[in-house]
Amino acid sequence: MSFKDSMIRGLAMYGVSSMAQAGMTNAKVMRDIINDVEKNAR
Repeated sequence: MSFKDSMIRGLAMYGVSSMAQAGMTNAKVMRDIINDVEKNAR
């Protein structure tokens, strides 16, 4: 049971750290997409 708990905790920590890293690029990508949509709307 403790091995499973540590695996889940490790996955959670990995997910949080990868989300934090991807968050920076995601914000830029989202801004680019929003800018494209606004350009196409005009």
